[in-house]
Amino acid sequence: MNYNEYIRRAYDTACKHGFHDKSQPKNHWLMMAITEVAEMVEADRKEKHANVAMFKREAFSKQPKENRNNHWIYCFELFIKDTFEDEMADVCIRLFDLAGVLGYQYYPYNKEIFPDDYLQSFRNQSVTEKAFDVCKILTRINTATKTRFQQAIFYLVSWAKSENIDLEWHIAQKMEYNEHRVKMHGKKY
Repeated sequence: MNYNEYIRRAYDTACKHGFHDKSQPKNHWLMMAITEVAEMVEADRKEKHANVAMFKREAFSKQPKENRNNHWIYCFELFIKDTFEDEMADVCIRLFDLAGVLGYQYYPYNKEIFPDDYLQSFRNQSVTEKAFDVCKILTRINTATKTRFQQAIFYLVSWAKSENIDLEWHIAQKMEYNEHRVKMHGKKY
């Protein structure tokens, strides 16, 4: 993953959509990431998981040129949006945006190597336990925000890998979708 490109793109998209018209403290952005963690848990509770195969088949089916973009959005909303995987991508995008606000760059941990025993530890925990761990990382008061950002991204990437989720693909799709949304994505903040 090119995390620093994701930071730039998430921040630029958020700026274009009005999320940074008003200055907010870093805790606002950390809380926005935590709300995405809660949405991820809720999607899992409702057993809402992405149907990537159907999306890939339908979204790229032959369409008139003028309808391609709308068809892609329709397929994204039908097969991907608001699923567990989509919300996991949203947590990352919120964190990438926070990094953009604070001028951070991402530095990979040990070339992002995931030993089997590390990934197995994720498989032995419930979704709620792992989600709580992400929230604990994000709310560590005595830990620098930059460190919390790094650790949370690493944790989410590890979690996704343990579940065979192509998190990079989901982030790329959600970023594409977000670029087509209305100002503030139709929300107050």
